Amino acid sequence: MSQSNEKVLKNIKDFRKTLNKQKNIIKIFFIIKRQKDGEKYYEALRLSSLKAIKEKATEEFGNCLNKKDDKSITDYELIEDEKALEENMWVYRNVDSTNYEKMLEDVLIKGLDTGDVKDLNKIRNRLHSYAIVIEANNKKIILLKKYSKSAIYKETKNKILMFFDTDESKIGLAKGSFLNIDFRYDAIYYDKEFLVLNKHKFEQILDLESQFKDVATNFIKEKINDIISGVDVLEELVKTNKIIAKKLAKVSMNIDTCKNAEIEVSKMIEVSKEIGKSLNTEKNKIIISNKEDAEILVQLLSKNYVKCMQTGEKYEVHSKKKI
Repeated sequence: MSQSNEKVLKNIKDFRKTLNKQKNIIKIFFIIKRQKDGEKYYEALRLSSLKAIKEKATEEFGNCLNKKDDKSITDYELIEDEKALEENMWVYRNVDSTNYEKMLEDVLIKGLDTGDVKDLNKIRNRLHSYAIVIEANNKKIILLKKYSKSAIYKETKNKILMFFDTDESKIGLAKGSFLNIDFRYDAIYYDKEFLVLNKHKFEQILDLESQFKDVATNFIKEKINDIISGVDVLEELVKTNKIIAKKLAKVSMNIDTCKNAEIEVSKMIEVSKEIGKSLNTEKNKIIISNKEDAEILVQLLSKNYVKCMQTGEKYEVHSKKKI
């Protein structure tokens, strides 16, 4: 843990301690995403809320920090192995690099008037995240969480909303919309730095996932271009499929991948035949003719076809932990 990263965490904890000693202002915002001329931008809309909800949000701010006490804190890296995802928190300092970060600074930190949420149904399909802004002693901190329309429940033609009254022990009809707010924050923004608590969700919030495409594309051109025929098919899949782009970006961490092209091709063809998804070859190159071929290749490069040590059964996995 570097001293600068340790200081980020200490400053956030010190801010949290002051909330119990003085009056503070808490505001909750929904962040919606828009797109214009191919560029994404973000708009904050204030949610009027009860004091009890604000108090709960502040309480969970302290809880989320306490739960992370056993974590290491390190500089943010786009590509991390699975072990690091379990053991780390991260500090992200590349401020002003995205429109989302600019919105945080230019609107929420400066306190510009944002307007209020009037009708959840009108913004439901554009919901991106929520932000809780806490101001104390003339300083502000922002708690961030990825959010989606699935967390808003509304009445439809075939469904009605009901609530259970614990005092009366009976159900009743509800009007309006119901929200599911998760206070397990994904990141904390303070003094132009992010403390990242959930790396995957944080990357979705800042739309950093697009950077995986760049890493994957470079990997194709520089590392595996010599072992495949049909590079254009794979490159097109990377452009349209975030999951594929992320898998290839992670594969790029493995410096042994494709070190010996002839052996690598031979092993992948052998495995593909064994699992019944045989790929064709020509002149020691794997032929990628279509999307299905490309997806099989990515799974092979990711070493995602495994055999159970107990039963000998073969599986396609999407997550694994080395033992």
